[in-house]
Amino acid sequence: MPPLSDRTVAARRTAGSAPIATPVSDPPRPAPVMPAGCRTAATLQGSAGAMHRTAALVAATLALAAPRLAAADRAAPAADLVVGGVTYPGVDSAGGAYARLGGGLQVGRIAAMLHAELFSVSPDDETLDTDYLRGSGLGGSMRVDLQQAPQHYLQIQAGVSFRSLRGDEEVRRACSVFGTCVAGFYLEQPRYTDVAPFVAIGAGVRGKSRIWPGFGGQLGLGTFEIDRPGTGPDSRGVIVWLSAQFVIGGR
Repeated sequence: MPPLSDRTVAARRTAGSAPIATPVSDPPRPAPVMPAGCRTAATLQGSAGAMHRTAALVAATLALAAPRLAAADRAAPAADLVVGGVTYPGVDSAGGAYARLGGGLQVGRIAAMLHAELFSVSPDDETLDTDYLRGSGLGGSMRVDLQQAPQHYLQIQAGVSFRSLRGDEEVRRACSVFGTCVAGFYLEQPRYTDVAPFVAIGAGVRGKSRIWPGFGGQLGLGTFEIDRPGTGPDSRGVIVWLSAQFVIGGR
């Protein structure tokens, strides 16, 4: 019997051997996949929740800030500067210069302001006062816009000033006139105080912005008094000024 070839031997061995079972594991289960529509809905729900929280926060902030913003929108600065001349009808004194600077806040047509003023007085009788008195004052006023046209303004202003008058040098006061001494005279530097209401009207041209500058004139009238000491003759009358006016207002 002829010898078998190597190929034949290998074939017989393969045919006679039992098959070896190879354990097969279960195939891995794929992760559940959410449909595209569901994924979109979930994303939108998350975004909507964030938007709602942000909107609620913004709404709460605006609700708290709205009154302040509205108040700031309605209010505007108010100011005026008047410079001119002054006279004193009924007072034994000549006129001089007058200036007043005021500032405050305006809501609508009404402005509330504080002011400071400077003025001069020249008494006629040098036996009663020095020939020159310097006046200053502090006070408050209310200003009302009678007309708010785009190119001009018309205002009325009323207030009160706490004034002080002071002389630059001493004056000789006779005891027989002032009654503050027995005989002869005494030296004193004049100093007087006065509380005086006033009213003024102003008109001029103005800018077109919400907070506007303006330029015009003002005519003012108020009470005026020189209250001399003792039995010295007091002097009562009015103060009248006519001046240029620089004004700031709002609407």
